[in-house]
Amino acid sequence: WGLTCMAGASTVLGAALVGVISDTNTALISFLNALTAGVMIQGSLSGLAAEAAVLAAESSNPTLGFWAVTFAFFGGAGVCVVLELVTHRIMEAHGTDGSRLNSAVAGQNGAAK
Repeated sequence: WGLTCMAGASTVLGAALVGVISDTNTALISFLNALTAGVMIQGSLSGLAAEAAVLAAESSNPTLGFWAVTFAFFGGAGVCVVLELVTHRIMEAHGTDGSRLNSAVAGQNGAAK
């Protein structure tokens, strides 16, 4: 019950910050996005890993089940990192650095280029 209330309060606080932070403060926005992603990943891991460890332990020994879940999670995170690195390398090889996307988004928001 307490965790649900804390999540709701955090959502309200985050919504309030959106109205206060200027769009030009990209460092703060990047930090808050990274923090949000970390919280969501931790929530997913803690919610799903316990059940997955129980199911894995039922099919084998408990220690092996725990390590299987742990390696699967971090293996998936590693695959995501590799895909991100490959994507950025391909974009650099094709001369795309995202500047066209950034200027297009700035133009849609009515900001000066």
